[in-house]
Amino acid sequence: MTQTQLSHTRTLRTNAARRSSRQTTADEKQQMTDEGLTPTDQTSWLGALELEVNRRAGGTAWHASLQAMPQKSVLVEIATELAMSNYINVARLKLEQQHALVSSALLATAAQAELKQVSSMPTPQMASQ
Repeated sequence: MTQTQLSHTRTLRTNAARRSSRQTTADEKQQMTDEGLTPTDQTSWLGALELEVNRRAGGTAWHASLQAMPQKSVLVEIATELAMSNYINVARLKLEQQHALVSSALLATAAQAELKQVSSMPTPQMASQ
């Protein structure tokens, strides 16, 4: 991985921790076009990370450079890929948790609406002996 690519990946991670969206770069817009998406000026940090993963893993230039790399550099590339994969999986987990929370709130609201009103029943009086 070149110094520029490493810096770009670090910037993605840093920006992801600070905000939910950011400006897209010219390379990311080109990647969107290559993937058949409409290029936009803003993208979510998860979308930017996904574009980075697709650019790296889907490009033939990256595969060719990977074959020419020494073993240590290949191990760094593997670690970087696994780190990005883990980051995406954690983000997806958080999204699924939010979805589950909203679904449970909707279920609770629907259940309350369908429950019949509780009416008080007379209680028997026990005579003391």
